[in-house]
Amino acid sequence: MLVLAVIIFAAYMLWALANLKTPNPRPAYYVGELQSAELIHVARLYWSNPNLSMSFLLDKLYGYNETLRLHIKPVTYVNNWALTASGGFYETRYNNSVRFYARWEYVKIGSYKKILEGGIVKLYYNYSLTYIHNYTAPQWGSFILYPRLWDPLDLADLTYKGDGLWYVGVPADVSEYIIYDEFSIKVVVRNE
Repeated sequence: MLVLAVIIFAAYMLWALANLKTPNPRPAYYVGELQSAELIHVARLYWSNPNLSMSFLLDKLYGYNETLRLHIKPVTYVNNWALTASGGFYETRYNNSVRFYARWEYVKIGSYKKILEGGIVKLYYNYSLTYIHNYTAPQWGSFILYPRLWDPLDLADLTYKGDGLWYVGVPADVSEYIIYDEFSIKVVVRNE
C-alpha cells in the first residue's frame, strides 16, 4: 500500500513539474520625471530661439524618443507671452499638466551716471528686477529656478542679490534694453 502511495505521489509530482509555468517577465515602462523634464527643455528651447517652431522641436523630441525608447506620448500645447510696462512672461502649457513659465517684473529705483571708456559720462536707470522660471509637472509639483542673467553687449550693470532679485542698470538713452538669461531667453527692460 505504501509503495502504491509513493508511486501515485511520484507520478503526480512528475506531472506537476511538467506543467509548471516558468515566469515570463515583461518590462514595465515608467513614465515620469524624465519625460516631463524633456518637455520643459523643449519649451525653454522654443522661447530661447524664435527661429525654431514648437512643432519642429517636438518632432525632434519624438524622434529622439523612438531612438532611446523613452516612451514620451504625443502632447498638445498652448504658448502664451506678454510684455508690459513693468515686466513680462513666457508660458508653455502641455495637455499632460506640464508647464514652463518664465516671468520678470521690475521697478525703477533711481538713476546714476556711469563713466565709460574714454571718459564719456552716460546716464543710467537703475531697476530692481525679479526673474524666475517655474517648472510644473505632476511628478514634482512646482519647482522654482532663478536663472543667471547676462548682457551680450556688456553695457548693462547686473548685480544679483539672491532669490531671483537683480539690480539692473541700463543706459537711459534707449527705449528698451534686452538682456538674456542663462538659457538665452530674452528679458526686456523698458525705460520710462
